[in-house]
Amino acid sequence: MPSPDEVTVSKPGRLIPGLTTGAALFTALVAGWFALHTQHVWEDYYITYRSSRNLVEGNGLVYNICERVHTFTSPLGVLLPAASLWLTGGESDQAALWGFRMLSIAALAGAAVLLVLIGQSWKWGPVALAVATFGLALDAKTVDFTINGMETGIYVLFLVYALWAHLKGAAHWWHLGLAWAGLMWTRPDGFVPMLAMAAGVLAFGSGAEREPRWVSLLAWLKAGALTTLLYLPWFLGAWWYYRTPVPHTITAKGGMSPPLTPGGVVLDLVTLPFAAFGVDNSLGRTFLPAYADMGGWGEVLPTVGAAIAGGVGLLWLWPRLSAGTRLASFVFLGLHAYLTVFPYYPFPWYLPASVPFALLAMGGLVNDMERWRSFQESASRWVTLAPVVLLLAGSASITLRTARQLRAQQQLIETEGRREIGSYLRNESEAGDTVFLEPLGYIGYFSGLRTFDFPGMSSPEMVAARTEVGRDGRRLIGYLRPDWLVLRPYQYERLEAQSPWRLSDSYELVREWDRTAAVLNAGIDGVGYLLHDAVFRVFRRRLEVEQAGPGWQARSDRGVELNDGVFRFAGEAEFRFPVPTDATMVSLIVSWRTQSEGDGLLLAAEVVDGTRIIPHGQTELPPTSEEEEHRGWSLVLPPGQSVDRVLRVIVQSRDIPEPTDVTLVLPGFN
Repeated sequence: MPSPDEVTVSKPGRLIPGLTTGAALFTALVAGWFALHTQHVWEDYYITYRSSRNLVEGNGLVYNICERVHTFTSPLGVLLPAASLWLTGGESDQAALWGFRMLSIAALAGAAVLLVLIGQSWKWGPVALAVATFGLALDAKTVDFTINGMETGIYVLFLVYALWAHLKGAAHWWHLGLAWAGLMWTRPDGFVPMLAMAAGVLAFGSGAEREPRWVSLLAWLKAGALTTLLYLPWFLGAWWYYRTPVPHTITAKGGMSPPLTPGGVVLDLVTLPFAAFGVDNSLGRTFLPAYADMGGWGEVLPTVGAAIAGGVGLLWLWPRLSAGTRLASFVFLGLHAYLTVFPYYPFPWYLPASVPFALLAMGGLVNDMERWRSFQESASRWVTLAPVVLLLAGSASITLRTARQLRAQQQLIETEGRREIGSYLRNESEAGDTVFLEPLGYIGYFSGLRTFDFPGMSSPEMVAARTEVGRDGRRLIGYLRPDWLVLRPYQYERLEAQSPWRLSDSYELVREWDRTAAVLNAGIDGVGYLLHDAVFRVFRRRLEVEQAGPGWQARSDRGVELNDGVFRFAGEAEFRFPVPTDATMVSLIVSWRTQSEGDGLLLAAEVVDGTRIIPHGQTELPPTSEEEEHRGWSLVLPPGQSVDRVLRVIVQSRDIPEPTDVTLVLPGFN
């Protein structure tokens, strides 16, 4: 058999209507059925869609109105739902979602067509083509993340388009430039598969007609220039609009992983294919349903899935295989090297990017084996056909079982759980209220509140708090002072057990959503994933004493007194003052004294203007046993959009166990 460097096959040829149309229709039908059956909408979609809706409504591409923070990751993932919402009249969330779904399904069908063309260029037979095309349509995670509001279908299209462009050769460098630009517009880490494919082509050849490497490198430079030209407007625009080109989602997730060391990275890379059975390894999860590690899928499926993925990741080491097979295996393993080393958890929406390359490697293996003389002479084609039939049948079974699981998950957890929690908070909260939570999507969107989510994808305050006080939940809540908490039971119990501050001292339970019984009675696979989100408890900050007078409202935990325009209280208090319509500035004066040790006094102010919350920052006063006045904190008020502007002032004694005597003078407006 010729060496990999000598492998020469034809470039991708013209479309074969029967194969390409069949692949596209089958993929679209499976994805469309999956969407109709499950109605699944991924949690993260609503994080992005809140910005999409704000854009269409004229509030800017922001999560919180008047706060320019890059709270989404994918440019196309936020702009295409916005376009869908605008084209469907700007009223219906469902219409916008289905418009984006149909576009994503079409993109996945296009990826299936390109897989046929790649297989055709590598002179595959029908069995190998079936592995790639049917395998893509029957991969549960790929189909789900295509229809559930994520950008996966579009990303997969650009991935396969990039590989197809490599096969076209240097003369068609512009195809590669378009594909690379599409990857960058879809995800900011799109350069990772670009580098993996380029390294694979240099190592094994593209399978295209032989060209000197310098010709390929020159073509890549041209493609890179086109990519830069097409992506630069977004990069520079985001830098100008958000004051940074780095998405805040990446900033928020930074620091969540243990520090990388050269030795640790090398060890991860060397052991990657053999560690597919490990819980922190992305490779073994390639063909499994999302969060299969949470339980409910038995022991056989994870073991078989890890064994297949580990084997595919090693195919590039087999010299007897064709260049295309080894190239696909190499890229597959390269993507998982990135996903294992850098993200702090192998999140399931990352994994479909590796699936097309796994399927191409598997299809190439089948085709190579069928061409070997030993198989041609032994009349044992079942040696390759039987595993393919089992593989596709197994994939179909997993997809059907996953569809049942996600149908129940959507109804019981999302619709009857997190969405209802968001609606409850919207109805029960006051203007300017904030909520601390981890599951940001549904609750954040349907509540409309300002969110302190962990690790802080929508919240610069959370990221700053993590820097200031660490990742300890008790200190984060004490630092951020949210009005509401949404917690799973284990989160509450962990916070309540911490001392010296108990959660129940400052927050009271107001509602609980428990779908455990319904989940257990659903009779589905993967029940562990649903049970993780089956119970949520909602807590409200315990400010038991509420008072009001002319031009002010106050809530505190130990009472408020007003004498001669001066408030006197102990502990934590929140004040609200109506802002005159012509006011442009406000001045605050506070004095305080304590005999206890602690972190001091925290003073924060913000303006609530209709649905807008405009933070004006916060200041800290150190502990003192002497009467201390804090003067000269003057704040410029933003132009009003509402006639009912309110200045909200929060005063909190931080980590001081004894009552603190604080005096606040009525603010002066100019």
